[in-house]
Amino acid sequence: MKKLLLLFVISLHLQFTEKITALNPGDILFTGVNSETAAEGFSFIAMVAIPAGTVIKFTDNPYSGTTLGTSEGTLTWTAPAGGIASGTQIAIFPTSTAVSTPTASSPAGTGTSTWTGNFALVNSSDQILAYQGTGTSPSFLAGISVSASWLTTGAAGSNTSYLPSSIVNYSVALPTLSIGNVAYTSNISGSAAQILAALTSATGWTSSGVSTTAQTLPPSGIVLPITIKSFNISNQTLFFSTATESQNSHFEIGHSQNGKDFASIGRVEGSGNSTTTQKYQFEDKNQAQGFNYYRLKQVDFDGRFEYSKIISTYVGKKNLDANIISAQSEQLKINIQSTQNQDANINIIDISGRLIANYAIFLEKDKNEITLDTNLQNGLYIIKVSANNGAQISKLLSIK
Repeated sequence: MKKLLLLFVISLHLQFTEKITALNPGDILFTGVNSETAAEGFSFIAMVAIPAGTVIKFTDNPYSGTTLGTSEGTLTWTAPAGGIASGTQIAIFPTSTAVSTPTASSPAGTGTSTWTGNFALVNSSDQILAYQGTGTSPSFLAGISVSASWLTTGAAGSNTSYLPSSIVNYSVALPTLSIGNVAYTSNISGSAAQILAALTSATGWTSSGVSTTAQTLPPSGIVLPITIKSFNISNQTLFFSTATESQNSHFEIGHSQNGKDFASIGRVEGSGNSTTTQKYQFEDKNQAQGFNYYRLKQVDFDGRFEYSKIISTYVGKKNLDANIISAQSEQLKINIQSTQNQDANINIIDISGRLIANYAIFLEKDKNEITLDTNLQNGLYIIKVSANNGAQISKLLSIK
C-alpha cells in the first residue's frame, strides 16, 4: 500500500511539474538535423526563456492527422537548473538505439535527455515532432520534415507524417534537400518574428551534400534580439542583465522625478551580440529627494531602440503629519503635511475595523487643509492617511 501511495505521489508531482512549465507552439524551433551520419542528432533554439525542470519530448513517430504513432522512439529532454535563456541553441546526439541515455546536450549544461523506443532517423527522409504531455494527448511545439514534404493525403508511415494543425506556423519541410544532414546556415538576427519566419522557410537551410558529412550542430549565426532578464535598483545603483543580445550598441539611463518626463543621465556600453547572460550596473550619484524613476533605452548599432519597464526608488523621509482641526458628524477638517506632491487616500474606520468611508485626495508639498463631507454616528473612529510614497499615519477621532 505504501509503495502504491508513493507511486501515486510521484505521478502527481511529475504531472504538476510539466503543467507549471507548459510552453506554447513556437516557443522552440528546429535549427538542424543529422540523419545520415553515425552521429545522428538534432538541434533547436529556445525562442523564450525556458524554466528549470521544463520537459520537452521529441519523437520520430509519425502523426496520422489525429493520433501520434507508437512504433518509433521518443526522447525526453529536461531543462537544467537555472533554466535556458531565450536565444540559446541546444543540440542532442543520441549515440545508439541500444543506449538508453543520449550523449550530453551541447553546449554542456543545457539539459539532460533520456529516451524510450527506437529513436533512429531514416537516411532517406524522416520527421521529428516536439511536444509536451503524453503521446496520447500531446501538445505540439514544433516540427521538421527532412528530405520530404508533410503529408496531405494517404496514410502516414514510419518516416512520412502529417503536420499537426497547431504547429503549421512553427514547422519546416525540406523536400528539396535530398541528403538528410541539414541545418539553417544563413546568418540571421532580428526580432523574434523575423527569426520565426526564417527558420520556418526552406530558404536558408542547406544540406551537407554528402551523406557521410555531418552538419555542425547547433549552427551558428542565429541571434535573437536583446532580452532584458532583470532590472532593479538598490540604493543608488541600478542593476540589469540581458539573456540575449543582437546588434546591441549601448543603454541610455533615463531618469525622471514624475515617472513621465525622462532625461538621459548616463550610458552603458552593450555587448553587441551574445547568447549568454550579460550583467551591467550604473550608479546615480545625484539622486533627487523624493521619488526617482528610471528606465533603460536600449540602442542598436543601426539606431533602432526600445525602452524597458520603469522602476523607482524613494530618497528621503516618507513621513506624513496629520492633525484633526475640527470634527463633526457631517464634516471633518484635517491638516496634513506632506514631504512632496503626491496622491493619497484617507480611510475612516470604526472601532471594530470596518471601513466606513474612503477618500482619494491630492497632497501638495508642505501643508494641506482637507475638508471631508461625512455622515458619522457618535463613537470612536480611526482616520488613516496613506500616501503613494508608502508613508502612513493614523489618528483617533471621537464624534460626540
